[in-house]
Amino acid sequence: MLPLEPRAALALAVAQRGGEFPLCIIRMNFRLTLNAVRQNSFLCSKYFMMKKETKNHSIADKFYVAFRGMILPFKTELSIRIQLVIAIGATSLGFYLDIQKSDWLWIVIAAALVLITETLNTAIEKLVDLVSPEYNALAGYVKDVAAGAVFMAAIASIIIALLIFVPYF
Repeated sequence: MLPLEPRAALALAVAQRGGEFPLCIIRMNFRLTLNAVRQNSFLCSKYFMMKKETKNHSIADKFYVAFRGMILPFKTELSIRIQLVIAIGATSLGFYLDIQKSDWLWIVIAAALVLITETLNTAIEKLVDLVSPEYNALAGYVKDVAAGAVFMAAIASIIIALLIFVPYF
């Protein structure tokens, strides 16, 4: 639980921005004085009086939201669609070459690894864009690291594919 002053500073900043969470709150480390909070006590009391809205979602609703979250990157990102086509190609090649069950395990793991890391990369990129819409070197660093994780997964998948498919030729 945050002490009163930072919570009040956060409430004040959120209320002044029309409900948008300002990134400057993180940067200023909640250095708003208690006097400034007292001057705006109406805004702060309004924030502390608000209750978090909770909804009881059914299991079906939760699965729907999860499924929608799984589909969204395929609708919005070209790179994950390209990777899906490559995974389908690897699967087709596996059926054509009649690979063993243990080889199928590695193909499925490799394809899932790439698709999952690309999905996480997309989520990280969208979150960074939301938090830091203007140029920020640290935001660029975070995006680069997330993209690097996808690249490492893709390289590992290529190595797995070579180890599995080359002996069949």
